[in-house]
Amino acid sequence: MSVPSPCNGLCRINMRSGLCEGCLRTREEIGSWRMLPDPERQQLLLVLEQRKVTKND
Repeated sequence: MSVPSPCNGLCRINMRSGLCEGCLRTREEIGSWRMLPDPERQQLLLVLEQRKVTKND
C-alpha cells in the first residue's frame, strides 16, 4: 500500500524557511516524493510531524 502524499493543496514556499506553507516540505522533498520508497515516505512524514510541533512553539 502506497503512503499518501502530505500535500494539502496549500502550495506556497516560504522564502525565509524554504518550506511549503501547506505541507512543510522543502522543494527537494516535494520533488523527490514520487521516487521515495514507502519506508522513506513514512520517515519523512515523521519529520513533518516534528516540524509542525516546532513551528507551533
